[in-house]
Amino acid sequence: MISFVFSTNPKNILSRIIRRFTKSKCSHVALLTDEFLGIQCVMEATLVGVALTPLQTFLARGNVIVDVVEPEVDLREGLRATAQLLAAAYDFSGLLGMLFVYLGRALHKRWRNPWRTSTSMFCSELVTRAMQAASYPGADQLDPHSTSPEDLLEWLKRVRPQ
Repeated sequence: MISFVFSTNPKNILSRIIRRFTKSKCSHVALLTDEFLGIQCVMEATLVGVALTPLQTFLARGNVIVDVVEPEVDLREGLRATAQLLAAAYDFSGLLGMLFVYLGRALHKRWRNPWRTSTSMFCSELVTRAMQAASYPGADQLDPHSTSPEDLLEWLKRVRPQ
């Protein structure tokens, strides 16, 4: 089964900035895959692009798993759809555009990410797109460009209390 894995990296400055700015316990989200050739992997958007990373390597980089959420539906179709994005660039401008999203939230406005791109990804954008490709119930209401890892975690907990 493919699951959602939410993490943080206490040693990584970007992770600390994201957690502090979003007041979140997680700064990253990825898809935790079934074992492939005896290796469990995460599909994630990293600073060097979208990658399939062995779970042991993911953890060895200092990532700490905050939560693992089992999906309501099979995410294999979403994983197949997002596999086409392997090696897609990291969406640095989209990540910066999240500042406007959060500023809008502070002002009780719903602002979309002004610097989103369709050819590059940040982590929660990749996972939201996978959910939408898998027809995850309610995921069509999520904006991949304006959803943070914490937003996804809270949304999943609301739609499927654990």
